Amino acid sequence: MSINIKYINDFNMLYKEQKTSIIAIFSLFFVIFSSCSNRYLLSRDYGAELRETPRNLNQNQTTILFLIDGLSVPVFQNSLVHNNIAETQRFFSSPNGKMLLGKAVFPTLTYPNITSILTAQPIHKHPIIGNKLYEKGQIINFEKPLNTQLLNRTLIGQTIFSRLAENYLKSVSLSHSFSSGANIGLGIDIEAGIAYLKEDFAKVDQKIIASLESLLTETEPTLWPHFIFVHLIGVDALSHKYGPYSPQAMQYLNQLDKELGRIYKILARTEQRGKKITSLLTSDHGFSEIKKFADLETFINKL
Repeated sequence: MSINIKYINDFNMLYKEQKTSIIAIFSLFFVIFSSCSNRYLLSRDYGAELRETPRNLNQNQTTILFLIDGLSVPVFQNSLVHNNIAETQRFFSSPNGKMLLGKAVFPTLTYPNITSILTAQPIHKHPIIGNKLYEKGQIINFEKPLNTQLLNRTLIGQTIFSRLAENYLKSVSLSHSFSSGANIGLGIDIEAGIAYLKEDFAKVDQKIIASLESLLTETEPTLWPHFIFVHLIGVDALSHKYGPYSPQAMQYLNQLDKELGRIYKILARTEQRGKKITSLLTSDHGFSEIKKFADLETFINKL
């Protein structure tokens, strides 16, 4: 198995690009084919949820959180300067032309930081402290699809989704990894799994955006979920492979911005008609290029 060290997340956390093993491929397809292949009829699922379960009639506002995985502040600012994300800049710019910036906390990795965002807890107060955990003599890798169910079981009752459900407020998660407590979630589907294996990351994100668009256009705005989480993975995947400032990553970010432009227009139009909408854009980590690293996984396996 060849290992190509390229780019890592901030704070010198190791990233390794590895060729997929046969075992990993069969594991992925086992999960994919054992799950529902019709996951993208999300608006129908949500409609059924509304018909079959009670909801809080006193709340008519929607918060939508866009999380672009791996989009760092420097890359974001660079894209603003070079007009690479015009739709996003237009939609999220405040009246004074400034944007509020936040910072990720250590370790700046996908699974700990998204868990912190969705539980509203710092990393030391929730159980997902890394993309990989060493527990009871074995390494648990949450990046593997087989461990997605374990991840969501671990977070039962701890997420924003769960707290909303306690108050009969509806939530939808458009994430292939994080859905614990959400009324409706994506899970994993056949086409997305194959697209990811083929490194067609645009297709994975496009299907998520299409699902969101259907949810918003096929549901009366007064019945929209109270909270919608949108997790887009293409920028992260291409930044790992080619680097965050590579032509591939920057071109993809531009393409993603145009795809999201359709959603921004729907939200702006609906807000003008009186719907209360809070739209947020965030990320989970950025990237740093390094020349020295420590392969902790190999060290642990030798214990």
